[in-house]
Amino acid sequence: MIKIILTLQILGLALFAQTKHSSLSIYYQNIDFKNSNQKTDGNRLGVGGDIHEKNSEYRFLYTTTKTNTIRPQVKDDLYVDKLYLRYGYNFKNSFKLNLN
Repeated sequence: MIKIILTLQILGLALFAQTKHSSLSIYYQNIDFKNSNQKTDGNRLGVGGDIHEKNSEYRFLYTTTKTNTIRPQVKDDLYVDKLYLRYGYNFKNSFKLNLN
């Protein structure tokens, strides 16, 4: 997990050095499932960013979540990894294309 985060940061910094506008964010979230019968709590870690170059926009987000479970229907804790990629191109101020 740490290797993935460091790789994304190094890649991001290399790409950001040549663009006009870019950002990188890392967040951690502690989740509490108060009204759930199967889940108690969990942790979410995310790394994301965006790169703007001329009329193009590239966005990415990677999140990993670990959820603790208590009911016998779910034997193991839940582990979820998600990767979001988005590309946008602004033809003119009146028309923009987004691919998710």
